[in-house]
Amino acid sequence: MPTEYPAQKNEKFDGTTKTLGVLLIIFASLYLAYSLYMVVSIFIATSFIDMLPQIKKIVPEFKNSGIQFEVLIEPIKTIYRVQTFEKISTALISFYGLFAGVGLVQRKALGIAASLRWAYAALGYLFLDLVVFFVVVQPISQRLLRVIAEQIKPILGEELSGLEFIPALGKSAGLGSELVGVFFLAAFPLVVVIMLLMRQKGEAH
Repeated sequence: MPTEYPAQKNEKFDGTTKTLGVLLIIFASLYLAYSLYMVVSIFIATSFIDMLPQIKKIVPEFKNSGIQFEVLIEPIKTIYRVQTFEKISTALISFYGLFAGVGLVQRKALGIAASLRWAYAALGYLFLDLVVFFVVVQPISQRLLRVIAEQIKPILGEELSGLEFIPALGKSAGLGSELVGVFFLAAFPLVVVIMLLMRQKGEAH
């Protein structure tokens, strides 16, 4: 098998393919760094969450507040576990995206196939991310917000007006953030699929 793309009559399209490779390297590098940063951040946050019962015993304000941190810890840690798995997955996909982008820039034969596999994997991940959000994350978040609202009722007393809207506001904000994030992240993989399939179609004629 040849390791280089055959010379193309359409030099502009060749330049576009190389540019796509450069953009893929940049995109994958940034998202790889972000994913690893989030894994470390979640690990630190989980460690802090585990310390909350001890902090409650030490700090009088927390001890006398009536807030039961033990009830809050497990839902938060469940969400953190899901997020950790998601970010490890995106780190692996991004690492493969780097490999694919380098293949495109160097115009190796495997570059197009690898880039298409990366794009399909990224889009598949985003679909699964939506499913996990609706099936796991959102229900747990709603239960957590309701528990928090119940926990702070005795503290607020008469200043309770509007508190019942916290779960609804949290649901709307979480859904909006999830949908915007998914559509934003799906844009570039879709561009990669469209451009590379167009290139393959052009080569066939």
